[in-house]
Amino acid sequence: MNHYTSLSWSAVSDHAPLCAPQMTEEKLSWNEGALNVLDDFTQHAPLQIKTSTELGEARDLMQSRESRYACVLDNQGELVGILAARDLRGRRAGQFAHELRIAFNEVPVRHLMKSVASLPLVSREQLLYAQIGDAVATLQKSGKDFLLVQERGHIQGLISSLGITDKTGESVHVYHHASSFAEILHAVKHAEEID
Repeated sequence: MNHYTSLSWSAVSDHAPLCAPQMTEEKLSWNEGALNVLDDFTQHAPLQIKTSTELGEARDLMQSRESRYACVLDNQGELVGILAARDLRGRRAGQFAHELRIAFNEVPVRHLMKSVASLPLVSREQLLYAQIGDAVATLQKSGKDFLLVQERGHIQGLISSLGITDKTGESVHVYHHASSFAEILHAVKHAEEID
């Protein structure tokens, strides 16, 4: 320890400001490759919950993992839906609780998830040649916030409208529209609800 020299130091007064982290992540352009906004499940496993998971538990899991969505799996471990964090706070959750005559936190997520059958699906190969703007156009045309990406018959990841906003700094305006008879019926029954 003889070859080290003590640094000159002083005492701090009774308070001192902390430095804020310098996180100036450069934003992406919509002209850059769409793979830049892919949540690749082979690199980072998504939050996974069962169709029977109750909203209260799903909310707690999503908050603890700081996740904006969860992959909803059936009893065989197959992906059947995507649950967005914003769906946990929407009017539909309260309506299901009322209709099922159970507490809000006890509503199973299967009632609020977006079915994978209702979401647009593209191949990873398509994304190799696509730009972020192409993914945005696909989300807008489909009226969905999630774009599933498959490779060799398996869902490899997804692109979300909020993920694009985070990485580009540009808002993605998706105008949701009913795409199934059940959604149309729900829209007619609850015309005042804006999703």
